[in-house]
Amino acid sequence: MAQQFSLLTKVRFLPLFMTQLLGALNDNIFKQSLVVLFTYGLLNMAGLSSSMLNNLAAILFILPFFIFSSTAGQLADKYQKAKVAQYTKIAEIAIMAIACLGLWLKQPVLLLITLFCMGAQSAFFGPVKYGSLPQLLHKDELIGGNALFETGTSMAILCGMMIGGYLVQSTNAMLYTGICVMGVAVVGYAFSMRIPNHQVNDPALVVDWNIARTTIQTLKMVFAQRDLGLCIIGISWFWYYGATFINQLPVYSRDVLFGGPTVVGFLLAIFSVGIAVGSLLCEKLSHKRINLGLTALGAVGLTVFSACLLWLSPVAPSTASAPLPSMGVGAMLRDTAYYLPLLDLLMLGVSAGFFIVPLYAYLQHSAPSAICARVVAGNNIVNALFMVGSALLAMLLIGTLSVSVPQLFAITALLNVGVCCWFLPKLRYLASVKQV
Repeated sequence: MAQQFSLLTKVRFLPLFMTQLLGALNDNIFKQSLVVLFTYGLLNMAGLSSSMLNNLAAILFILPFFIFSSTAGQLADKYQKAKVAQYTKIAEIAIMAIACLGLWLKQPVLLLITLFCMGAQSAFFGPVKYGSLPQLLHKDELIGGNALFETGTSMAILCGMMIGGYLVQSTNAMLYTGICVMGVAVVGYAFSMRIPNHQVNDPALVVDWNIARTTIQTLKMVFAQRDLGLCIIGISWFWYYGATFINQLPVYSRDVLFGGPTVVGFLLAIFSVGIAVGSLLCEKLSHKRINLGLTALGAVGLTVFSACLLWLSPVAPSTASAPLPSMGVGAMLRDTAYYLPLLDLLMLGVSAGFFIVPLYAYLQHSAPSAICARVVAGNNIVNALFMVGSALLAMLLIGTLSVSVPQLFAITALLNVGVCCWFLPKLRYLASVKQV
């Protein structure tokens, strides 16, 4: 485990890591600010409930990954990835300027448009960050590097959601939130300027700007190689699963645990710490090899611990005769009824870390170098489809069929059983294709 942390001292890794981390932090500061504003009625759109608004926000952030990833993959393969990263960070600064305006005017429509633009910026950065890792790291560093990326992303999501939740409750909330997101964008750009130049994958590539055609071509290219296609399906299912839980945590906190805005951040902290622990343990348990057996272990954990949330979630706080919509973290920790669901959420995160790190390392190790960024782009396209599907199914089940959030978690666990019955036997095939 010490070796993977030593990567943080390497100039070839640290600037890319920090650029990624700060980008994820900014995304989640802004997203969580909107989620809290919607969930607790501080911003409203006529005819839409807080749950519907939260799922709409999730769709708007994810949709650009489907629209723009194929173009982003071509640009990252054709041009120097460090330069592409720098241009995406300049775009982030411009987008945050629009976010500041939307916050100042308290215009939910403008803020949702900004969220879509942030998703587009992240879509263009995605092939750069994961396409760069196999060029910047040695093969025996891929597990450690991906573990650090997943840990950094989890911590960025955690910190971003906690900061976003705190800022919108403060005096002059809109002003402070705008200053924060703009400041993080500027610092992220500074780190991007330090990303080292490395080999261009395919400088002769002619970029096709027809989004529909390139999306289809990218997917065909990726799924023509069965092992890459299977790996991408596994990664996409992880993002479906994660999106289901993260998108519903605010409503779970408010309606099931009767918690206030601070509890949302605390729940995410538990989940994110679990992902970080599981990710960091991957290198230790796999002995620096890409061990797909950890993915199987994680898949079992995802089913067991998500199903348990249905039975472990308390019906009401045992310390009060009525729900407390503003219950804080301290009150929750004094009530032993919450200990098991919190432990369950932690183990759910650990399982997620086990599941995803080997798959990302496998994808980077197996992708041909000339098309590596486009393979990552294809992965992002399928990821986006799965995450949008997650939000749409949640909207249908909760909004139309009146399914509770714990019941939605249990339904997701049942879906995971079916996916695992199909996917897990194929892990042996993946391992046989590449000696990992």
